Amino acid sequence: MTIDTIKEAVERLRRNDERLHAMIEKLVEAGAKCAAERDAQTARADAADAEVARLKDENERLRSLVDSAHGIFANCEVSAGVCCCGENMDGHSNPMECGHSPVDMGDYSAGQWLASIQRKAGGMRDVTKRQDVRNFGA
Repeated sequence: MTIDTIKEAVERLRRNDERLHAMIEKLVEAGAKCAAERDAQTARADAADAEVARLKDENERLRSLVDSAHGIFANCEVSAGVCCCGENMDGHSNPMECGHSPVDMGDYSAGQWLASIQRKAGGMRDVTKRQDVRNFGA
């Protein structure tokens, strides 16, 4: 080996060393970007987990309210005192004269709500449609 070939070899090694350092810098930058993205994704996942927990709590609270309302509507008389046609239930026109059987708006709405809850619950609740029997006419 001559001094010139050694100098050429040293120069090649120096250039390779510079390229390697440049590559290492790029890898360090890419690693930092990946770490930042990982941290951002972790924060988003944590926020999503917190939101899921909040929604589960809210769902349980609403389910409890629906169950309470279900118990009231299924077991209590719900009356608005007004027929769906707008006429007062007390002293409602004779069905033969007005062309329909009087239906209290409150009772009708409660019955519709109960039927809706039964459909949404997939038939899991024992909901029976209440039929109020009233004496009309004298």
